[in-house]
This record gives sequence, C-alpha cells and structure tokens, in this order.
Amino acid sequence: MSFFPQTNRPLTIFVPHCSDMLTDHLPHGDGQIAFSLLSELARRGHQVYAVTPRLEVRGHIHGNLHIKVLETPGGALGRLLFMAKMRAYYQELSRTVQFDLMHQLNPVFTGVSLAMLGSGLPQVLGAYFGQWPSDPETITGGKGWKATLAGKAQRAIATLQQRAADLLVLTGPNAAERLPSPKAAEGKVRMLGLGTDTAFFSPAADYLSERRFEAEQQNPAVLFLANVSLRKGIVPLVHAWKQVVAEIPNAKLTVAGLGPDLATMRALAAEVGVADNIRFHGQQKREETPLFFRDHALYVLPSFGEPYGLALQEAMSCGRPVISTAAGGPKTLVQPESGLLVPMGDADALARAIVVMLRDPAMRREMAAANRKRALETMSWPAIVEVLERYYAELLPAFEASAATPASFPWAA
Repeated sequence: MSFFPQTNRPLTIFVPHCSDMLTDHLPHGDGQIAFSLLSELARRGHQVYAVTPRLEVRGHIHGNLHIKVLETPGGALGRLLFMAKMRAYYQELSRTVQFDLMHQLNPVFTGVSLAMLGSGLPQVLGAYFGQWPSDPETITGGKGWKATLAGKAQRAIATLQQRAADLLVLTGPNAAERLPSPKAAEGKVRMLGLGTDTAFFSPAADYLSERRFEAEQQNPAVLFLANVSLRKGIVPLVHAWKQVVAEIPNAKLTVAGLGPDLATMRALAAEVGVADNIRFHGQQKREETPLFFRDHALYVLPSFGEPYGLALQEAMSCGRPVISTAAGGPKTLVQPESGLLVPMGDADALARAIVVMLRDPAMRREMAAANRKRALETMSWPAIVEVLERYYAELLPAFEASAATPASFPWAA
C-alpha cells in the first residue's frame, strides 16, 4: 500500500474517462489501458473514483475502484452532457469524499477536464500519445476549411486544458507535438510509457533454451500482428518478404489481424510471388495473442510513425526480439538491446534486418532475455504506476523532493 507523507494515507483520485468505455476484455485500447492503470492504483491502496460512458468488465473490480457509468449520446452535444453530469457527480461526491487530485486519461483532446475548473483539485492530464504522420500515401488526412477550423478549435481547447493543468504526462518525446503552446506546458511535462500485463504477456517456459533456437533456425517464422492497414507498413513488409525468401527459402511470415487492406495484401502477396510463404490469419482473440508471440522467432511492426507501439512492448514482454521503424513511439521504445530499427517504407532495409536477425540466433537470444528483463523492471503496471505515484507526489507540497525524483524509469524527465 502506498502512503504519502502529507496525508499519511493513500490518495483519493477523481478520474474522468471520456473514451467510449472502460473494459478488461474488449478490443478497445483506451478502455483496456485505463482500466489496467486504475486497477493497479486501486490495488496499491488508492481510492479511485472514475466516471465513464460505458463499462464492459468480465473480471473482478477492486474494492478501491469505484466506477460510475454516465450514459450519454455521441458527438459534441453528448460530450457537453457528459461534462455536466460528471461535474454534478463530483460535487455530490465531494460532500463526503476528500479528493487529492484529478487525472484525465486518454483521450485528452476532448475538453472534459475544463468542466473541473474551480474545483480546487490539482489536475493531471495524459497520457498524451504522438500522432500518425500526415503522409498522403499512408494516411488520408482531413482537408478543407472544415478540417482546418476543427484543428484550430482542438488546439485552442488543448491550450486551455494544458494551461489549467498541473502535470502533463507524455508517453514519449514524439508526443510533444500534442502540446500546441510551449508556454502553457512549461515545467509541467513528464514522460511515462504504458504498462503491460507481464503475467499475461509472458514468454514460453523454454524461451531461452538452445533447443528452441535450434528449432527456430530449422523453421524460421516471423510475426506481423496488427491491424492490416497501409499505415502499419504492411506493403513494404510484403515486398521485403520476397527478398527474405530469396535468402532464406523456408522462412514464413504470419500476418495476424483484420483491417481495411487485408484483401489487397493477399493479392499483393500473390503478385510479388510470396503467397506460399505468407500465412494470413484473421482477427485473434486477446487470450491467443501471447501464443502468437511465443510461436515466432521475432515480431515485426514496420509502421509509418506508430504513436506508441504497445504491440511491440507486448512482444518484448513475451521475450521476443523485435524489428520496427525509426519513427514515432518505436524510435524510443525499441532500444539497441531490444531489436532493430529501419527507415519507414524502406523494404530493402527491412528485408536486410529480418535476414540478419533470422541468421543470428545468438543475437535473438540476447534480445529475448533483455526484453523480458526490461519488461518486468520498467514496463509492468506496478512499475509504471510507481512512477506515476511519484508524479502525483509532486503535487503534494510536503513530499520530499528526493522522493519525487523518478529515476527508476528510463524515459522519465
């Protein structure tokens, strides 16, 4: 249980979660991440009061996690209604509950935290993620005066939120683009990655055994597990696979997932001449994803500027080496001991990296061990929340400065 010197008790935290839902099983990134973080805060003894439009939970909800469902319609009107209901619920609670701070999780660009102005609570916003690049070949961005006006309105709201906030939590340096006003964010920015369930995303029992690596050399298999879309880098990967097969004829690529470009990629694989070396699977259930990571020699995610790269982190937690692109979140997440980085869209460089790694079992074994160790030490939810507690403590004047220095997390400011 975490105690703070100012209060000699755990904190009481109000959490507006304006994403679609909180969930522990549905494929909804914001909802799963938020529920895991809030559950870990509750497990550590903090009293957490969260509001959300929808709750989809199969498992146990910790007794310290109090969730209020505020059903509202979608759109701007629904958001305003959510803000009004949230403020009314907070005022009702505050008659009997003494709150220490408010933390709005992702998504942050909704203006919801502005409903808490005048509450007197310290405000924490984030995690902020980076953005996908606007390259027209990978993403179709909004155009025209409506998109321009919406962008300006979003930046104005973000500036107001960040000016009113006390701490802004970013998942990595690439998320700094989410701060439209350096002056509004000055002195408030802290870095903190996302957590991973390291017990669920765990390696095979023999993941470092010589027998396993010998088997991988006999039947080399590479995994792409992601939404099958252009921005995930699937086109350069299919082209790269032709070069990989030329070097290692029995290498197999597994493409696991659904997406708007799945049919196109099947056709491209046939056109390139590698259809027999690429196995296309549909969408996988969440409980099956660790098995996919464990059953492949390495994981590849050649995205065009992934905002974070949580799947990379999950693969690393499963003790797998990784290959990604030197842009966005992966540029920070994938360190030299974790895997290899290649330029975005460079099929030749991607092919060379895959071949190098498949031909070097000693390299893969070192990376596998380093990734699992790093996941346990710095990527587990307990490790992440421990650093978050230190950031919270900065908002409590009586907390010693030395105790608030987040030196244990490698990305910390």
